[in-house]
Order: sequence, then C-alpha cells, then structure tokens
Amino acid sequence: MSFGIVNTINGLAGNITLAGGNVSVAGQSITIATSGAAEVLIDNRVTNVQSQVNTISGSLIKTIKGLSGVVDVSGTNLIVYVSGQTLVISAGPGGGGGPGGGITAISDATDVAFTAPISADFIKYNANTSQWINAPIYRSVGVGMNNGTEVIPTGLLTNYIVMDSAAEIVSWSFVGDVTGYCKLDIYKRNSGVPSTSAYSIVGTENPIYINTFNSSSSVSSWDRNIAENDIIVVNVLNASEVKNATFSMKVKIK
Repeated sequence: MSFGIVNTINGLAGNITLAGGNVSVAGQSITIATSGAAEVLIDNRVTNVQSQVNTISGSLIKTIKGLSGVVDVSGTNLIVYVSGQTLVISAGPGGGGGPGGGITAISDATDVAFTAPISADFIKYNANTSQWINAPIYRSVGVGMNNGTEVIPTGLLTNYIVMDSAAEIVSWSFVGDVTGYCKLDIYKRNSGVPSTSAYSIVGTENPIYINTFNSSSSVSSWDRNIAENDIIVVNVLNASEVKNATFSMKVKIK
C-alpha cells in the first residue's frame, strides 16, 4: 500500500517522529528505512538513528508522524486500515475491540481492568466502570432435609454432595419452614462416603439453624479446600421443631 503522507500509526505506546523514509511491518515489528540519520522519539526521549535500516519491536511505538513513502504490511496477523489521515495497525482480529484497537496484549486495552487473575476466573463487563474485569466463579451446593410432619432426625443424611471440581468453601446458609433449632456437622472424604467424625471439616464453627434462617462466612476453622470427587455428607447433631430445611454452602471454583 502506498500513501503520500502517513501521519499516524495508532495503538502502540510512545512516539516515533521521523522526517521521512519508508516503513514496513512484519509480524509485530515496525522497520523504518531512512535515507540518512534520523531522530526517533520514544516516551519523550530522543534517540539518534544512524543506520539505514532500523527495526523497533514490541509495544513501545505509538505514532509515526510525517512519513513520506511506502508502508508495506506483510504480517498475516495484523489488521491495517486507514481512517481519515491515520493509518491504523491492529495486532490481530478483535484486538482492542476492532478498528482503533492496536493492542498486543489484552492488558494493554483501556477498557480492561484485570486484578490478580487466578485459575477458573471468568471475564465479565462492569457497566459502572465501562470495563471488562475478571471475577471468580461461585457455586452453591447443598442438601434438603425434609421429614414431612416430623422433626428432622439426628444422624447422617443419605443425600450426598459429590463435587465435580476443586473449590474453596466461602460461607454457608441454613433455611427452614418454622422457628426452631438445628446443629450440623459436615464430613468430607475423597472418592468415598465419610461416615465418622474423623472426616469432620467444621472445626469449632458448626452450622446452626436459628429461627427460620441463619448464615455465616465465619469458616476460618474449617477445612475449606475441596478436591474434585470429594463427597460431602451432612450429620444432624440435634434438632428441635424444624421439619423441613435446606443447608447450602457457597464455594469458589478453583
């Protein structure tokens, strides 16, 4: 592609000001061939360019101004288009959300704000900040305790929870149909049904049902780490008045 004057190449960081010459783009490198010595301005620092062909790679370049000559784009992963007097080079399909992007990494985009991303995070749009952010995936796992017209009996429940992924327990909640009281223990075992208190994970913070609802994120004494194929069983220690209730845990997927 040939242009009489190329004023700006947008989407990279810093400035390159050149009196004249040729520009070629291969992959993510911008090569400037000058007819003589020139000055390259990057992040407001002037660097004298003495060689006839100078290659600048990476994401430091933001604009090349005042060039007269030929722009050769040979990188197959680049998008190049002209907007008014501006030649824009985008680092691949969808870079920066289409025309005008010109980013080499997702963290370079102005509408992305990632904070210490971890495995299993997902990306969502925050309408309040107009930015894409990373966030953990939470799930709720639980069991129902329904005993018709009779108070929930003590002992191990036979409706087990089988975890299909690794997770971390964040909090629990306990909801029922009437005012009453119920205290639980929670057992965990990998690839087998836990049947004794040796598998208890609650430490000193047993889940307790009071009135018709109770919840807590105080699980510091719990064994909160869950592995794939862990089987979780609820043990009812004692109960009064409560006939139908549901116990659930909020977990963060790893």
